[in-house]
Amino acid sequence: MLAIHRQYAFMDLYHRALKKEKEQLKIQYDSLVDLSSIELYHEFCIIMDFYSKDHPTYDNANYYRLIDKWLEKEYKPNMPLDDKNLKAHLTFRRAFDFYESEDLKQYIDSLRTLFRNKQQHNTLKSLECYERTMEYWE
Repeated sequence: MLAIHRQYAFMDLYHRALKKEKEQLKIQYDSLVDLSSIELYHEFCIIMDFYSKDHPTYDNANYYRLIDKWLEKEYKPNMPLDDKNLKAHLTFRRAFDFYESEDLKQYIDSLRTLFRNKQQHNTLKSLECYERTMEYWE
């Protein structure tokens, strides 16, 4: 479950960074939408134990501070493009660096503590939800 949360955080940062690039470069949105992070968030039940009003054990502020920190990092390409009409960005590179970062590792470790505590007290709902979801897909 925590590995899936790591994937979700990676995709969330990627999508937000891409949106930020589009806004800064004044590029219109296209009609192609990648739902990867949204699917990870809901399909794998991450919301149930970490971001639900029913389980207020973790403050989303920590997550958003982490994402905002990585959104503020400068990721500008050094290579000039032959076509001056093209706009270049390193959004995927930022998201991948974030995925491998010590920041994300520490954040996931903080969730691991909550996860284990909920598991010990039999209040962990996300694994039950995940198992039901996997049974549905089989």
